[in-house]
Amino acid sequence: MASSWSSLPPMELLVGGRYQILRQIVSSGPHATENVYVGRSLASGTVVAIKVESTNKTNRKLKSEAKIHRLLTNTPGFPAFRWYGAAGSDKNVLVTDFLGPSLEYLLAQCGGRFQLKTVVLIADQLLSRLESFHAKHMVHCNIHPSNFVVGLSLAASHVHMIDFGGAQRYRDSMTFRHVPYEQGKRVRGAFRFMSINVHLGIKLSRRDDLESLGYMLIFLLKGHLPWQGLHGERKVERILERKLNLPLPVLCSGCAPEFRAFLDYARALRFDETPDYAYLKGLFRQVYVRQSLFGDERFDWMDGRDIPWPPQNNQAAQPLQTTPSQEFDDRIGQGVGMHQVESALFGHVEDDEMKLPSPGSDTKSDRWSVRGSDIDDTTQ
Repeated sequence: MASSWSSLPPMELLVGGRYQILRQIVSSGPHATENVYVGRSLASGTVVAIKVESTNKTNRKLKSEAKIHRLLTNTPGFPAFRWYGAAGSDKNVLVTDFLGPSLEYLLAQCGGRFQLKTVVLIADQLLSRLESFHAKHMVHCNIHPSNFVVGLSLAASHVHMIDFGGAQRYRDSMTFRHVPYEQGKRVRGAFRFMSINVHLGIKLSRRDDLESLGYMLIFLLKGHLPWQGLHGERKVERILERKLNLPLPVLCSGCAPEFRAFLDYARALRFDETPDYAYLKGLFRQVYVRQSLFGDERFDWMDGRDIPWPPQNNQAAQPLQTTPSQEFDDRIGQGVGMHQVESALFGHVEDDEMKLPSPGSDTKSDRWSVRGSDIDDTTQ
């Protein structure tokens, strides 16, 4: 599939003077704002993900994404920020680590549900991810299996959190003062995993990320949630009604009792209350011990099955031509293959205080003039 932008030059593309675009792996379509490419560092040969956004679209999102990546620098479990800047007069570019498939994709490849051991291991990691994210004074606002991806090769047991464009601050980073309680807010996030309070238009806080995580863990274990498949003009209202009226013992039927305890805890949190992440991790570690899940700690997708990746609809992507002077192997790297970074929706971070560092000195490629900021990936 050729690039959707006719303005992309057919020759070598350099980003920031140090990253080369090799091939397109995600086409965002005519109504979205970004395309995703696989690239490589000229200095180290490291494979990277390159997101390119047209500045001609009104719903520009990469700057928000870059701000969050900056906040998460050196935080385990998040794709590392490498570079953000402008390319020419009509493109923004974000370069991050290149990661593997999402939990949503892996779930489909594993028969539509994960075994208890895998879900418990996922829960422990994702609670750590949320604790780290919340420590940066942000709430994610869109907990969903597509927004968690695994690492590559030997790191396939490490789950990373992505999609920060819809994140919001819940407290001031200097004073730690929590944002005020508000009602009548716009509903945001995936309806399937949305907390009850968000459905009701209450401003998001940490409790909502946790409630959404609880729904997601039950979905990963059982393969469905009782409010799936609802249709019609009142779909969103009917989903809320089902969440409000369905007793937790029914929702959590077939699950270890700790899953209900998790949701009980999340729903009972006050708007500005700090969650006890250690307690929540302890719930799932109780399951791990009681069910004698000890062993090699391998996830379901690591059992030797052949998981096709990337999805079939992306395999038609054509590599961009490279100049003879840059003889990079288009096989992307031995043992890695064409792993796609999960395509995500990026929203607006509602915080004027979050500023990117001043752009560095301009660097020029053959086709694009580029400015921005980066990190030295040769030291990583």
